[in-house]
Amino acid sequence: MISRKKIAFLLLTGLIMIMAACAPQEPGVPVTGETDTPQSTAETPLPPKAVLDAQQWLAQQLSVAVEQVQIVDIEQAEWSDSCLGLGRPDESCAAVITPGWRAVVEVNGRTYEVRTDETASTIRLASPEGTPLPEIGLENTHWSLVSFGSAGAEEALVEGSTITLMLAAGQAGGSGGCNSYGGTYQVEGNSITFDAITSTLRACEDAGITEQEQRYFQALESASQYEVDGDQLRITYDDGNGLMIFERALQAPSEPAVETPES
Repeated sequence: MISRKKIAFLLLTGLIMIMAACAPQEPGVPVTGETDTPQSTAETPLPPKAVLDAQQWLAQQLSVAVEQVQIVDIEQAEWSDSCLGLGRPDESCAAVITPGWRAVVEVNGRTYEVRTDETASTIRLASPEGTPLPEIGLENTHWSLVSFGSAGAEEALVEGSTITLMLAAGQAGGSGGCNSYGGTYQVEGNSITFDAITSTLRACEDAGITEQEQRYFQALESASQYEVDGDQLRITYDDGNGLMIFERALQAPSEPAVETPES
């Protein structure tokens, strides 16, 4: 005969088992028959190499770090000619379909449209509306120095070096070929003067580039007159004895540009 104590023990055990089965599952514990399935995350595809090259190119044109050139939108495109639909009136463009990319980027709050062919051998800058840039002016144009020296006997830059100039709202800046620089400028009529030119202090690997950079900074500090003629900017210096010749920098550089150092 089963004792009362044994019957009570069996009833208590059964009650505990029923309560355990009805208890809610703890977070993170899978229900019987279910398995944890990790959620897959879709990776963001990298921009095409041609777009990355165009991003690097624009950073060089604006003398900013490439991280400051934020890619907003990318789309494939087919341009109607070899100039990517942005040929200038005095430029001859081959009438061939040119596949490539259109990229919209932002730099310091300003929006730019950059066009490139499939290999980034041709890169063009357009306004946000996709139209060619307006008529060239002294300011808000990215200039690249071609030659400078005694007027009539200007010398080309050291091979492989790049010197740039950007003028906007009284502030001048660019790359001296090894170091980035900045300063102020004033324009009155065709007169131009530069002041407070300062630069970073990176040691150039080539002594010729170091000497050229110092001559360029000195030329800016003694500038006196300027003239914009088509795609060209001419600045006289040293009481009119010297001449700097710049060209608008809108073509992809044929040589890799010198890395802009940090301050």
